[in-house]
Amino acid sequence: MLKNYLKTSWRSLLKNSMSSFINVFGLAMAIGVCMVVYAYIVFEFKMDQQHVKKDRLFMVTQKSE
Repeated sequence: MLKNYLKTSWRSLLKNSMSSFINVFGLAMAIGVCMVVYAYIVFEFKMDQQHVKKDRLFMVTQKSE
Protein backbone atom coordinates (compact mmCIF):
# COMPACT_ATOMS: atom_id res chain seq x y z
CA MET A 1 0.00 0.00 0.00
CA LEU A 2 2.84 2.38 0.82
CA LYS A 3 4.43 1.47 -2.49
CA ASN A 4 1.28 2.59 -4.31
CA TYR A 5 1.25 5.90 -2.43
CA LEU A 6 4.87 6.55 -3.30
CA LYS A 7 4.29 5.65 -6.94
CA THR A 8 1.25 7.94 -7.15
CA SER A 9 3.04 10.85 -5.51
CA TRP A 10 6.09 10.39 -7.78
CA ARG A 11 3.88 10.49 -10.87
CA SER A 12 2.15 13.61 -9.56
CA LEU A 13 5.53 15.29 -8.97
CA LEU A 14 6.62 14.53 -12.53
CA LYS A 15 3.30 15.58 -14.03
CA ASN A 16 3.16 18.96 -12.24
CA SER A 17 6.87 19.66 -12.02
CA MET A 18 6.74 23.47 -11.81
CA SER A 19 4.16 23.67 -9.03
CA SER A 20 5.93 20.82 -7.21
CA PHE A 21 9.21 22.72 -7.43
CA ILE A 22 7.57 25.87 -6.04
CA ASN A 23 6.03 23.92 -3.16
CA VAL A 24 9.23 22.08 -2.28
CA PHE A 25 11.33 25.25 -2.58
CA GLY A 26 8.91 27.17 -0.37
CA LEU A 27 8.95 24.43 2.24
CA ALA A 28 12.75 24.33 2.21
CA MET A 29 12.95 28.11 2.62
CA ALA A 30 10.46 28.05 5.50
CA ILE A 31 12.38 25.33 7.31
CA GLY A 32 15.65 27.21 6.77
CA VAL A 33 14.23 30.46 8.14
CA CYS A 34 12.81 28.65 11.17
CA MET A 35 16.21 27.09 11.87
CA VAL A 36 17.97 30.47 11.67
CA VAL A 37 15.41 32.13 13.95
CA TYR A 38 15.68 29.25 16.43
CA ALA A 39 19.49 29.48 16.45
CA TYR A 40 19.32 33.24 17.06
CA ILE A 41 16.85 32.84 19.94
CA VAL A 42 18.92 30.10 21.56
CA PHE A 43 22.05 32.26 21.23
CA GLU A 44 20.35 35.24 22.87
CA PHE A 45 18.91 33.30 25.79
CA LYS A 46 22.12 31.36 26.51
CA MET A 47 24.19 34.55 26.76
CA ASP A 48 25.97 34.96 30.13
CA GLN A 49 24.39 31.90 31.78
CA GLN A 50 27.69 30.79 33.35
CA HIS A 51 27.76 33.58 35.96
CA VAL A 52 26.86 32.76 39.56
CA LYS A 53 24.84 35.94 40.09
CA LYS A 54 23.31 36.15 36.64
CA ASP A 55 20.14 37.79 37.97
CA ARG A 56 22.24 40.88 38.87
CA LEU A 57 24.04 41.04 35.52
CA PHE A 58 23.25 43.85 33.08
CA MET A 59 24.39 44.45 29.53
CA VAL A 60 25.38 48.01 28.67
CA THR A 61 25.06 48.99 25.04
CA GLN A 62 25.80 52.24 23.25
CA LYS A 63 24.06 53.44 20.15
CA SER A 64 25.97 55.95 18.09
CA GLU A 65 24.43 57.79 15.21
